[in-house]
Amino acid sequence: MRDEIQVRDFRNGDWLWVSKIVIQTSLLSASTKIVYFALASFANSKSQKCYPSTNNIARMVKITQPTVIKALKDLIKYKLIAIEYRKGKVNIYSLLKVNHLKSLGAKK
Repeated sequence: MRDEIQVRDFRNGDWLWVSKIVIQTSLLSASTKIVYFALASFANSKSQKCYPSTNNIARMVKITQPTVIKALKDLIKYKLIAIEYRKGKVNIYSLLKVNHLKSLGAKK
């Protein structure tokens, strides 16, 4: 019996999509990229908003909470995310367009 090859099925929502420029850029550290990927995995497909706690992100990607916080600051610095701070509640993160990274010296 031959093993059947199965092609990825994008309709079930199990896939994470990010711009290639995010993984290719030398502007972001590995931990910053993985935090961005975590946010993308939580993000609503239409609004591109999500609200995981920094503890939840840290547990998910196996890094420390201070590393997550530093990564979030870098993501804001490079305008990859926007944060709506909510006192006493988790923040709301919005994933932004990333085309501008090319103009900041990111690798192609």
